[in-house]
Amino acid sequence: MSDYNLNQTPQQPVFSNYVTGKSLAKMLNTSTWTIQNLRKNCGMPYIKLGGRFYYDVSEVDTWFRSNVHCDKPAPLYSPPVLQHSNKAMAKIY
Repeated sequence: MSDYNLNQTPQQPVFSNYVTGKSLAKMLNTSTWTIQNLRKNCGMPYIKLGGRFYYDVSEVDTWFRSNVHCDKPAPLYSPPVLQHSNKAMAKIY
């Protein structure tokens, strides 16, 4: 049997290195869209808890340093075309 005692508190919390996509984007000076693209199309490591994505900073650092190349481009984003009337535009100007 192991000498591990379940009543002992761990030395470091299990999720201490995990951050949200928004926090990771700030750390990397990029957008949350880029983080999402790297996760979906390039295999950036993550975990999903309660419908939210979390990233281990050290795993992401290792992933980037492994000279990752993403062959799948991000889908092109085209903003929706806003429908307006001339009367509505006249109010703006």
